[in-house]
Amino acid sequence: MSIFHWNRPKPSPAAPKPDPFRTTHIYCYYCNSVLELDRVKFRSMESWDKAATEANDELSCEQAVAQVGARSDEGSELMKKLLKAIHPKDKSRLVPFCYKCSRSIRVSLDIWGTPVIAMVGGPSAGKTCYTGALWHQLICMTENRPEQIVMTPFPAEGMTYLNSIRDDLVFKRQIPIPTKFDLKEKKLQPCGINIHSYTHNTNKPIVIYDIAGDAFTVGESATGDDLAQVSRIAQSCASYISEDNVCGIVFMVDPYACPEISTKYKLPPLTDNQSQGRVVFSQGELLLRMASFLKLKQGLGLSDKIPRSIIISLTKLDIFLNQGLAAAINYREAYEDVREKLLDEALSSNLEWQSFEELHLFALKLFRVLGIQNLYDQAKEQFTDVHCFAISSFGHVPMWNRILIEEVKPQAVEVPFLWHYKRANRKELT
Repeated sequence: MSIFHWNRPKPSPAAPKPDPFRTTHIYCYYCNSVLELDRVKFRSMESWDKAATEANDELSCEQAVAQVGARSDEGSELMKKLLKAIHPKDKSRLVPFCYKCSRSIRVSLDIWGTPVIAMVGGPSAGKTCYTGALWHQLICMTENRPEQIVMTPFPAEGMTYLNSIRDDLVFKRQIPIPTKFDLKEKKLQPCGINIHSYTHNTNKPIVIYDIAGDAFTVGESATGDDLAQVSRIAQSCASYISEDNVCGIVFMVDPYACPEISTKYKLPPLTDNQSQGRVVFSQGELLLRMASFLKLKQGLGLSDKIPRSIIISLTKLDIFLNQGLAAAINYREAYEDVREKLLDEALSSNLEWQSFEELHLFALKLFRVLGIQNLYDQAKEQFTDVHCFAISSFGHVPMWNRILIEEVKPQAVEVPFLWHYKRANRKELT
């Protein structure tokens, strides 16, 4: 044996891996920024509202992590422990704040890693009404099963928002005021819903946001350039749709903004801005604009498909039910046949999608009759997984002055939500 074997230098030890908190990122819902967790500072909850806070009252993320013994933890476990950190002086809870806009990001820790359903649509597509109607429908679906399924909204601000929209629809019988668009105020309001099913042994949360439709339209200075065309999305809080935790997209199609529908069925405008929307905003353009933004963010080529699930959801189904359109009536009857199965099918751990697939086929027939199958075909060219459904947030056609003349009975609003919920939480994706 060669003596050089004995003199061979020992390999240098591998560099130790950094603590998980040093490589973790977190989202600020106020300034729409992705933050490095190890740069985040913590303040006492007691002194949070004071105009001036002494520097020595702030704790670094490393100090907070050490206090709760979370140096080796990562993901949700790390966040849960950080939420329990207290200030050594006044023993109050520590509040993490954004180092860019100086606002609290405590809610970001609370919902870290939760799957998100992105709602996309132009002005007056019905996103705000859908949010309230969905929450009402989920309550109705589970109120007779309190020992089997519990729905819990979170965080506190999200619960207040969901209940306020539901109150407008159900108890005041009026259409909520549309979400306002403001490029300067970029706060995202997460509306989380945790579904705890004792029957299916599952306890999973999911988050939705209500984004103003103007965020998906072309800005005043837009040109033919791709970056200009998607500038509104990129500059506003709507840019969250490109984040990794978005499990799927619900693209809401407003029939009043589809010339194929509004002309053929002589739809009267329900509100002032809907008559404008019919001329200015093309649903096909909105779809392609969103796809262009996602491809730019993900570095995909023009011919590449976006690896994400999208649902093309026709809103205001009640219009066509009111007109006695056979395809719409067939869709509603198909929904009534499977509605009792949808929740259990979404919560089960198997990969069966029978009820959802049946509804998809009926919706596709409705799309063909209405002349908007081209939207479905466009989506198939851009995304890897595409389905279509139809929904009604009210269950009837409202009056022109935003008054709901009948009891709110949503139709199929839970279908897009439960589809993405099942897809986000099935075993092969978790």
